[in-house]
Amino acid sequence: MKKNTIEDSIEKRCEKINRLQGKLADKFDMEDIHELRLQVKKIRATFRLLNENDHQEKIRLPRRLKDLYNSVGMIRNIQLLRDKISKEASNPNDAIVLATLTQLNFDEDGWKEKANKYAQGRKVIKRKKILKHITTAVDEKTVKKFARKKLSEMQSQGSIDFSDNALHSVRKILKDFTYTWPHIEKNATSAMPIALRTQDKIKSLTEMLGDFQDTRVFLDILHVGTRIEQPIQNGSAAMENFKYNLFQQKRKLKKQIQNRLNHINLQAATQK
Repeated sequence: MKKNTIEDSIEKRCEKINRLQGKLADKFDMEDIHELRLQVKKIRATFRLLNENDHQEKIRLPRRLKDLYNSVGMIRNIQLLRDKISKEASNPNDAIVLATLTQLNFDEDGWKEKANKYAQGRKVIKRKKILKHITTAVDEKTVKKFARKKLSEMQSQGSIDFSDNALHSVRKILKDFTYTWPHIEKNATSAMPIALRTQDKIKSLTEMLGDFQDTRVFLDILHVGTRIEQPIQNGSAAMENFKYNLFQQKRKLKKQIQNRLNHINLQAATQK
């Protein structure tokens, strides 16, 4: 893949990030947040790919961009959870449901205040400064090294356990593949296990892992631990029912993901 293709990709993403930064200030529209975080993930994955070249100076995301990314991520988590409660709670007018929504609104305002510190003011990423540090092209050796490293990381996560943190790490690894696919497809395929040799196969697994991560985050925000009993069915149990159903969704997704991961031969792939 030619060097200027990587540069063009990075340049476009820098421009999008800075444009979205300006749109986010004070408003924090859910779709704008999603798009900014998507562009950050894509440019970060590209940096990770470039950094596998031994002759490339290490490129990292600017600190202010990381802070903006993390704070608007919390805002979006709250927005998604609030929408889910409003749509799925059996009694949206239940006092505990309303109190939970009020608390979420309060928490969102706090995160917006933090995010505004980074959304306002100077640009969070400087295109020319980033491009100046790109000194190498993405050659076959770099791509294969990147693929093997990611698969090795994935294997180490899977060999430990199927903990929530491990599954989140696996999702981030797979996302690095999908976000860099246009640059790695030609040379990475031979290093990949059969179950991950197409972008569609990787995408279907990452979507399942994404749904799992959403339920995990929602439960964390609601302070639900590792165990929850089915609540007594009565008119005042709307919030507890919601939490219980969310917990069951998470368990079901985890079993489906474990089944998918158990059928991926990572050991054979990392030995190629």
